[in-house]
Amino acid sequence: LIADSTVILYTEEIPKGSTVEVPNVVGMTAADARATLENCGLNFAVSGAGRAASGAIAVKQSIEAGDSVAPATVVSVEFRNESSD
Repeated sequence: LIADSTVILYTEEIPKGSTVEVPNVVGMTAADARATLENCGLNFAVSGAGRAASGAIAVKQSIEAGDSVAPATVVSVEFRNESSD
Protein backbone atom coordinates (compact mmCIF):
# COMPACT_ATOMS: atom_id res chain seq x y z
CA LEU A 1 0.00 0.00 0.00
CA ILE A 2 1.04 3.57 -0.63
CA ALA A 3 1.47 5.81 2.43
CA ASP A 4 -1.68 7.77 3.35
CA SER A 5 -3.80 5.66 1.00
CA THR A 6 -7.32 4.57 1.84
CA VAL A 7 -8.48 0.99 1.93
CA ILE A 8 -12.19 0.33 1.53
CA LEU A 9 -13.46 -2.95 2.94
CA TYR A 10 -16.97 -4.05 2.03
CA THR A 11 -18.57 -6.23 4.67
CA GLU A 12 -22.02 -6.75 3.24
CA GLU A 13 -23.10 -8.37 0.02
CA ILE A 14 -24.54 -6.12 -2.68
CA PRO A 15 -27.17 -7.80 -4.86
CA LYS A 16 -26.04 -8.23 -8.48
CA GLY A 17 -27.52 -5.71 -10.85
CA SER A 18 -28.52 -3.21 -8.15
CA THR A 19 -27.84 0.45 -8.96
CA VAL A 20 -28.11 3.85 -7.33
CA GLU A 21 -28.49 7.27 -8.94
CA VAL A 22 -25.57 9.66 -8.55
CA PRO A 23 -26.70 12.95 -6.97
CA ASN A 24 -25.47 16.41 -7.99
CA VAL A 25 -22.95 17.62 -5.40
CA VAL A 26 -21.57 20.58 -7.38
CA GLY A 27 -21.80 23.72 -5.26
CA MET A 28 -21.66 21.80 -1.95
CA THR A 29 -19.01 21.88 0.75
CA ALA A 30 -16.87 18.77 1.27
CA ALA A 31 -18.90 17.77 4.34
CA ASP A 32 -22.22 18.15 2.52
CA ALA A 33 -20.97 16.34 -0.59
CA ARG A 34 -19.64 13.45 1.51
CA ALA A 35 -22.91 13.13 3.45
CA THR A 36 -25.02 13.30 0.27
CA LEU A 37 -22.99 10.63 -1.52
CA GLU A 38 -22.79 8.35 1.51
CA ASN A 39 -26.56 8.64 2.08
CA CYS A 40 -27.00 7.33 -1.48
CA GLY A 41 -24.69 4.37 -0.80
CA LEU A 42 -21.73 5.82 -2.69
CA ASN A 43 -18.13 6.42 -1.66
CA PHE A 44 -16.39 9.81 -1.78
CA ALA A 45 -12.90 10.89 -2.84
CA VAL A 46 -11.60 14.47 -2.65
CA SER A 47 -9.41 16.35 -5.10
CA GLY A 48 -8.41 20.01 -5.19
CA ALA A 49 -8.86 22.29 -2.17
CA GLY A 50 -11.30 19.93 -0.41
CA ARG A 51 -11.05 19.90 3.33
CA ALA A 52 -7.85 21.95 3.43
CA ALA A 53 -9.46 25.28 2.52
CA SER A 54 -12.34 26.81 4.37
CA GLY A 55 -14.99 27.97 1.94
CA ALA A 56 -14.07 25.35 -0.67
CA ILE A 57 -16.98 24.17 -2.79
CA ALA A 58 -17.42 21.31 -5.24
CA VAL A 59 -16.84 22.38 -8.84
CA LYS A 60 -16.75 19.01 -10.62
CA GLN A 61 -17.62 15.38 -10.00
CA SER A 62 -16.21 12.30 -11.75
CA ILE A 63 -19.60 10.74 -12.49
CA GLU A 64 -22.40 12.91 -13.81
CA ALA A 65 -25.47 13.54 -11.69
CA GLY A 66 -28.32 11.29 -12.73
CA ASP A 67 -26.10 8.42 -13.92
CA SER A 68 -26.88 4.98 -12.49
CA VAL A 69 -23.94 3.13 -10.93
CA ALA A 70 -23.35 0.15 -8.67
CA PRO A 71 -23.66 0.82 -4.93
CA ALA A 72 -20.33 1.69 -3.26
CA THR A 73 -18.92 3.25 -6.46
CA VAL A 74 -16.31 5.93 -5.69
CA VAL A 75 -17.26 9.42 -6.89
CA SER A 76 -14.29 11.80 -7.02
CA VAL A 77 -15.22 15.41 -6.32
CA GLU A 78 -12.98 18.38 -7.15
CA PHE A 79 -13.10 21.36 -4.81
CA ARG A 80 -11.94 24.96 -5.14
CA ASN A 81 -11.94 27.84 -2.76
CA GLU A 82 -14.87 30.15 -3.56
CA SER A 83 -12.49 33.08 -3.99
CA SER A 84 -10.48 31.18 -6.68
CA ASP A 85 -11.16 31.56 -10.39
